[in-house]
Amino acid sequence: MVSQTNRPEHELKHERTGPYRYYLEDHPFLAPLVTLVLGGLCLFVVGTNMLMNALVGPDPSRTALDQYYTAMGWTIAFVLGIMVLAFIFLMLVVVEEIIRRVRRRPAICPDCGTAEVPRRLPFLHRRVPGTDWEMVACPRCGANWYARR
Repeated sequence: MVSQTNRPEHELKHERTGPYRYYLEDHPFLAPLVTLVLGGLCLFVVGTNMLMNALVGPDPSRTALDQYYTAMGWTIAFVLGIMVLAFIFLMLVVVEEIIRRVRRRPAICPDCGTAEVPRRLPFLHRRVPGTDWEMVACPRCGANWYARR
């Protein structure tokens, strides 16, 4: 049974009362972008030898240099691996968003029957956090309703 807000009852019963726990669901681009930026910064610091000058000093011994290069080799491998995984995740999110936008059908207002025309008469689509729903608003009559994304 569907309620007056056009959302199934089982989703209305589970309204959030506490803090939001699934931040990455609503911001899927944020985590991989931050990971790529921090990884790039880490590689920049290692690549410009700023870290080597700070850790081993101006006149290092052969043993200290060998230990530094070993540690930085493992660090670079780890950072590159994490960056590759973040890039793959980012590409998956981008492809999913592109597919969603291409397959989206124009909305039709249930009150006045106005059909959405993307460039001439766009409807307002706002994502409902934590769900796969969006709030749609008709620009002509001002009606609001919920629809699946």
